[in-house]
Amino acid sequence: MPSKVYKPNVKAAILKAAVNARKAGKKWPEALQAAKAAAYRGGLVSLILFGKGKRKRARRAAAKATTAKAPAQAAGKGDGIIRGDRSPIGPHNCRLIPCLIPGDALG
Repeated sequence: MPSKVYKPNVKAAILKAAVNARKAGKKWPEALQAAKAAAYRGGLVSLILFGKGKRKRARRAAAKATTAKAPAQAAGKGDGIIRGDRSPIGPHNCRLIPCLIPGDALG
């Protein structure tokens, strides 16, 4: 259902009638009757929201643009290929693979 659009002077008259009724201590249904006398065509809940107006949604500040670096893969993980310098049989790097060779200086 399309929203009802009121001219600025009609909208001001509707709001004035509803606000004056509420200031006089009347309840919302009575304020609705006053607004309908001022050419309002909606319901009670719509009248309550009508007075609040449209609010802009607060948004977070945009994150600063940064270039993301590709995460480095740990040795021997990811592709499942054992390369020469990481092979448990051939040369090895004790910093990446726990060394199980007895007497190794880095182990």
